[in-house]
Amino acid sequence: MIKLLLSSFVILFAVYEQVGTLPLPSYLKICHVGPEFNDCIIKTTNDAIPTVIKGDRKYRYPPFNPLVIEKIEVTENSKKSIAMNVTLSDAKFSGLDKAKMIKSNFDVNKKHMEFVFIIPKLVIDCHYKLNGQFLIVPIFGDGPGHIVLDNPEITVVLDYNLVNRKGEEHISIIKETTQLKYKAEGLHVDLKNLFNGDEALSKNMLASLNENWKELLNALGPGIADGIKQVIVGILDELTTLIPYKEIVQQ
Repeated sequence: MIKLLLSSFVILFAVYEQVGTLPLPSYLKICHVGPEFNDCIIKTTNDAIPTVIKGDRKYRYPPFNPLVIEKIEVTENSKKSIAMNVTLSDAKFSGLDKAKMIKSNFDVNKKHMEFVFIIPKLVIDCHYKLNGQFLIVPIFGDGPGHIVLDNPEITVVLDYNLVNRKGEEHISIIKETTQLKYKAEGLHVDLKNLFNGDEALSKNMLASLNENWKELLNALGPGIADGIKQVIVGILDELTTLIPYKEIVQQ
């Protein structure tokens, strides 16, 4: 089970001034449906990322480098060889400013979007708390955590409807079908105060966690991915609520 607390991020959305519809911001380029439609989306997205990452009060989304997620909880009470209850508090995600979109599949007929991003290095600094077992060995700890994902590839899959708002069509993301898939080339963790600070036990466990990083990623990844997914959907919701469909896509 995965639980998320995104209140600090949601509050930043809420305090921004409520406005009517807006044109596409200057740092985004309108793309025309045709043979080069998806190439246009890739280019305009990559050109805009350095600006988008800084936030935009007018378009009601805050800065997110670092992206802060107040709490991520992953609970696993099964009898698997890896079964850990993990809480990451005040999780700060750094490296999103270096993200690049490498693939776009925006199908206006099926109302379906699929975007693939790569990030050279995604760093998460947090306070962790965990207990359970990793490869059958008991593990527990409570302290500062440092997590690094090497070259994560993130795929965002979205479906949408077109809804009428004040006489104009807007994209409305279908949250229930939204997916975020991920893979990475490596994962490194440094967890302070494992086993109440026992250095020998901590050293051995950290070596095991980093050596078996794929198994660790399978355990931690869904919670991290769900946090990123909710933030992406939140930003897109703000933009598509404010910006009419005709300002984003031209048939």
